Amino acid sequence: MLFCERAEIQVSDLPPEIGGLPPMSAAGSPNAASLKEAVRAETERVERELIQKALDETGGNVTQAARKLKISRKSLQTKMKELGLRTT
Repeated sequence: MLFCERAEIQVSDLPPEIGGLPPMSAAGSPNAASLKEAVRAETERVERELIQKALDETGGNVTQAARKLKISRKSLQTKMKELGLRTT
């Protein structure tokens, strides 16, 4: 059950983890640098998770993992290096 002082629930009534809004700057607009960094960090997390899952499913075979991810082997190797991932 949710409680609100108005007839409609506004995003501002929700906790930050549910509202999904980036932090506000002093001027009251989203902080572009924080938003950009948050997107970059989340993208890196998702890429790392997907690559690791593909590698696990293929027993560490980079060529097969690249096929599963529908990218070239070279692109996968480059991304693995950027993310600090190694095959076992």
